[in-house]
Amino acid sequence: MHGILFKQLKEYVTEEYDEETWADAMDQAGIEPKLYLPVTEYPDDEAERLFAAVGSITDTDERDLLEALGAYLAPELLDTFEAHVRDDWDALDLLAHPENEVFTVLHSEDARDGEVTARREGEDGVVVEYASPLQMCPLAEAVVETVAEEHGERVDVTHGTCMRRGADACEIAVRRT
Repeated sequence: MHGILFKQLKEYVTEEYDEETWADAMDQAGIEPKLYLPVTEYPDDEAERLFAAVGSITDTDERDLLEALGAYLAPELLDTFEAHVRDDWDALDLLAHPENEVFTVLHSEDARDGEVTARREGEDGVVVEYASPLQMCPLAEAVVETVAEEHGERVDVTHGTCMRRGADACEIAVRRT
């Protein structure tokens, strides 16, 4: 799992709650205190244990936590990977090119390629497909929505098929309104 996700999770938890909540989550997850580096890969199970611990300590549903983290994470992803995004791209162009590094945080350590794909659906639409054993589709959906917001665009987002409902992959349809 990409280190930027861990770094942003820590920032989110300490801003929304406090440092003690983060320390308690690390302890409950069985992880020694450490500095998460954005450019380093960390074990997927570490992310899963941290999500579970933060959810338990804050009494937050996993889906709600992933959505909140996705909204918090997206601006940082856009800043971090700005060099990979063409100046003339709007939000849909960016979403239609998931290979541009913005979606790397959704990749598991075991499958670095092919987890996030996208296709244009006419001038005003994109379908983002996400498949991963991590099933972080609520985070992916929130990143998609926040990317559009950060670009000042209004979109409708529909999460059709979903891994959490037994599908092989999630399809997140984005339509400019």
